[in-house]
Amino acid sequence: MGKVPAIPRALSRGAFTLADARRHGLDRWNLQGLSWRRLGPQTYALARLDETPLLKLEAASRRLPPGAAFSGFTAAWLHGLEVEPCDPIELTVPSPAGISTRAGLVVRRRALGKDEVVRRRGLPATCMLRTIRDLCVRLSLTEAVAIADMALHAGKLDSRTWLPRWPPRTRVFVCCVEFSSTRNLGPSLQWKLDYACCWC
Repeated sequence: MGKVPAIPRALSRGAFTLADARRHGLDRWNLQGLSWRRLGPQTYALARLDETPLLKLEAASRRLPPGAAFSGFTAAWLHGLEVEPCDPIELTVPSPAGISTRAGLVVRRRALGKDEVVRRRGLPATCMLRTIRDLCVRLSLTEAVAIADMALHAGKLDSRTWLPRWPPRTRVFVCCVEFSSTRNLGPSLQWKLDYACCWC
């Protein structure tokens, strides 16, 4: 019977890079065995760990350049909203940065202020305000209203303090959500949203 490979405790808790493995006495060939799972370029985890969204994000975070943060739906999930965080994983990075879009990963190059990056579930993410603003600008009317509604009803945002600083289109979305007394986007509210969007 072959010798069971030793598993360093530091590598058994989550995602790690090849450089991390080498610091604990393992090399690339050690990580090709059944005890390990490759999560991405030079990124691995113990095979018995469930491949959860958080594990995937931990793996992606190991390759983030300085100043980068998870954004979009990925950041929304890290803040606790019920959205899909990894289809694809979304990042915002400063330009230039040595990381680019590839399968399963979308990279947007935009400046982030220091107050726009927070840590959620141990990972860097755009703050709730920046997250919702970015999503509302790029999503369709119905999708933008849905995500704003979710954040407001979850108590993640207080529009009285930040709404005046947002672009007109985003202000219309959020104001319409607050105007509604129900989460059900019936025809009447949908018509009002479509009409308001024409003026933003």
